[in-house]
Amino acid sequence: FDAGLGDCEVVRLHHDAALLGTAREGVLGFRGGRLVAANRAGLALFGLEHGDLGRASYEALFDVPLSRLHDDGALIDRQGRALYGHLGQPPARRSPAAATRMPVAAPARVSASAPRLDPSPLFDAAQQQALARACRVLDAQLPVLLQGETGTGKEVFARALHRRSTRADKPFVAVNCAALPEGLIEAELFGYEEGAFTGARKTGNTGLLRQAQGGVLFLDEIGDMPLALQPRLLRVLQERTLSPLGGGKPVQLDFALICATHRDLDEAMAAGTFRSDLYYRIADHCVALPPLRANPDRAALVRGLWERLGEGRQLEAVAFDALAAYAWPGNVRQLSACLRTLVALSDPGQVLGHDDLPSYLRDAPRELRAEQAGASDRGLDAIETDAMRDALARCGGNVAQAARLLGISRSTLYRRVGNSARRRH
Repeated sequence: FDAGLGDCEVVRLHHDAALLGTAREGVLGFRGGRLVAANRAGLALFGLEHGDLGRASYEALFDVPLSRLHDDGALIDRQGRALYGHLGQPPARRSPAAATRMPVAAPARVSASAPRLDPSPLFDAAQQQALARACRVLDAQLPVLLQGETGTGKEVFARALHRRSTRADKPFVAVNCAALPEGLIEAELFGYEEGAFTGARKTGNTGLLRQAQGGVLFLDEIGDMPLALQPRLLRVLQERTLSPLGGGKPVQLDFALICATHRDLDEAMAAGTFRSDLYYRIADHCVALPPLRANPDRAALVRGLWERLGEGRQLEAVAFDALAAYAWPGNVRQLSACLRTLVALSDPGQVLGHDDLPSYLRDAPRELRAEQAGASDRGLDAIETDAMRDALARCGGNVAQAARLLGISRSTLYRRVGNSARRRH
């Protein structure tokens, strides 16, 4: 790639901007709108194999034109992920003479014992601990289930989990079970042989499960998977073999599994829309991602995100305080979108004040901001106790369900709520 690919458009990408310019960035070469060259990391970003070079088109991988990379510094792929990057050569290049002197080395594998640093500012100490625990479970070949409201960063958590795992140098394949058309979800997940159905590709399709071979499969919005498809997924997870549609030899599967949902799966099982046997197959370890409004230190999160997204712009104290005090019903996704919008509507080096904020922040009732500020002053113990009581109320007093929602043990919930009650008396 450094020597140049003639008339190719070379794109350097990664879903984590901090990894651009490292050996982990994906490098793709497009000629005439078709992918003709890629490094190993670039193939892994999309779950592709070397055999897909020359066949995969740009439109099959990305949902926006390549020109968006100049404007936004990012591209959106067909799975809805933002991939950050730039066109052309990296900032620093070896001379051609140096390149000829250096031997070609195989891509380095991530050692299971090597420390992995997470460049994301999204995780506080408690979430870092949750990541470490979930990583141990995933490396033990056990599935992890992420639960939380929309926008709490379930896919961000899953990708960080992949980066820390022993499968970090293998593919991460994300599947949004709610976004795939119901009539095509089986073919897309399990693949099919040539001529399996009308409209099938002549060469067939490997399917998303096989694209995750050796790596991590992330089934997002698993709670929205059609009931009729759940038995087949359960069978594949139990037997770890896959028979494509239209026949064909069964394929042995090897991937670590992470699932995520914003739905209450206990309610879904009670309503008969989610199979209990599938739930117990995917929920060996559950992680509850709290909503942003429950974060006792939103200021630290806003500061960390702004340092990452602000591109050198500054926030006046009153603007920063408004951002930190807001409850963010759309969680981290809404906060990130707000900060990106502030950057898009301002100039480099500009100092942004309260009047530059969106109207929903400028018009937030002072009473609400004062109430939120007062909640922070009450201390972490009081906030945690309120969260536990709220979870119990939402679960109708069901302690086991509330504990699962919070990601804590029932004994911890009993002890904390019981101590609070004794203190009041």
